[in-house]
Amino acid sequence: MKNVQLRRRTRVVILVTLVVIVFIGSYLRETHSGGYRFIENRIEHSRTLQSQIGPVLRVHLSPFASYHYRTAGSDEWLTISLEVTGALERVTLDIKAKKISGVWQIEQASIEGRPIALD
Repeated sequence: MKNVQLRRRTRVVILVTLVVIVFIGSYLRETHSGGYRFIENRIEHSRTLQSQIGPVLRVHLSPFASYHYRTAGSDEWLTISLEVTGALERVTLDIKAKKISGVWQIEQASIEGRPIALD
């Protein structure tokens, strides 16, 4: 009986460890992609956003946030929700971006459904 419980615990520990490793790997892969870095840079330098939340202190991908990436040839599309912490406020920013002919651009950005320009 004791061996069965020990084996079950070992399996649970191994499973949890694998899930954590996969999550960390996915998180690192997504946050180091060209699209993510482009969006992060636009957020950090947006005067419009800073006027609403103050200077941007942190941008991060929440573990439960929306993330969708697709490609067709050399073109890419990225839809993502990011947690943005400013000096005055913390918000969730929903962004759609595309890369056409090697150039990334923001198609749409919003905070709680309200459009915002990431100038």
